[in-house]
Amino acid sequence: MQPIHILQGIRYFIASIKQKIKGPTKYKGTAEEICRQIVKNCWNGKYFQASTHHYKEFWARDFGYCAESLVKLGYLKEVRQTLDYALAKYVETGIKTTISREGIPFSFPNQYSPDSVALIIHALLIAKDKKLSQKYRNFLQKEIDTFSRIVLENGKVKRNTQFSGMRDYAIRDSSCYDHCMAILLAREAKKLGFRFDYTEKQLVKTLEDYWKGYYCDDRNNTQPSGDANTLPYWLNTGKEFNKTLKTVQEKGLDTPLPLSYGSKEKMITEEILVPNWETTTTWPFLGFIWMKAVKKYSPKLEKKYKKDYARIIEKYGTLYEVYNKNKPYKSFFYHADEGMLWAAMYITV
Repeated sequence: MQPIHILQGIRYFIASIKQKIKGPTKYKGTAEEICRQIVKNCWNGKYFQASTHHYKEFWARDFGYCAESLVKLGYLKEVRQTLDYALAKYVETGIKTTISREGIPFSFPNQYSPDSVALIIHALLIAKDKKLSQKYRNFLQKEIDTFSRIVLENGKVKRNTQFSGMRDYAIRDSSCYDHCMAILLAREAKKLGFRFDYTEKQLVKTLEDYWKGYYCDDRNNTQPSGDANTLPYWLNTGKEFNKTLKTVQEKGLDTPLPLSYGSKEKMITEEILVPNWETTTTWPFLGFIWMKAVKKYSPKLEKKYKKDYARIIEKYGTLYEVYNKNKPYKSFFYHADEGMLWAAMYITV
């Protein structure tokens, strides 16, 4: 753990205490109206924050997934400005998960983050800003080359190597999620004219190693996890969706709301402060990505999910970071954040 991790931890703890005392900032209106207000307030004039409360930093992962929705909502200029801001910071350090409020890039955990790299490239493609891509072209090509060297070996995610990902508290061994990020990078890098050591076709073929009638979490864990069974369909590379949906529902990953990570993993030490943080709890971040994938195969089910989320958003007047049985997650040390940028995805799913 680095000093910046301690500083951030203190910030989140203090913000959590304040939230417990004062309560959340509640917005009025329908779920969509509430979410539009949240997105507006996540723009701070320089970049899109991950939230309006705890996470006022730039998070590459959150922004990358939200970029398409933000553009659809009319924030193209702000998306481009955010990318320019982030890349100007990253050019000195390489792409990290986060940029602090003081403009210091860092990763949590302090490990290489494949999805941060892939999702920054994805956001650049969404932004359609040729000048910006050209401005940072040499830097970005180096980052893509680094991804290939650090993450992949013979077209597969390296074994026994820990990376930072969406489920950042879990210790995994060549995860399906990281493999999907390699597929995303191969696809988007090619579209932007960058070189990559593997083709999308090669990586989609090796994705089949995770298929067990559902997508297993990693090469050492045959359990299905929420993210492993979401990303292949979000990428339009998944196999038999009905089998995956059956598994998700049998495991209860989409109840009471989508979606839980589900599978048991060895977790990093910090998880003791937030029990069950990334197992049985519901994460809207993952849920909205799942809903977008589900919409392609089962529009009626996606509509049900959206109505279920509308009720909880309107009940609390905000979008919380994590839910535990339809209530905002809380432990002795932490209370779930509020006003998440992910609200953009809810509106446009």
